[in-house]
Amino acid sequence: MSYASARGLPSFLELERQLKLLRLLGKTGRQQAASIN
Repeated sequence: MSYASARGLPSFLELERQLKLLRLLGKTGRQQAASIN
């Protein structure tokens, strides 16, 4: 399958989704997420 740009790659789309979630959580949410790992 051919993609027009890197933004079309499934892995890029997943990373973008995760970034949006981290932005929503804010700093304290990020610290909690890091402690889960």
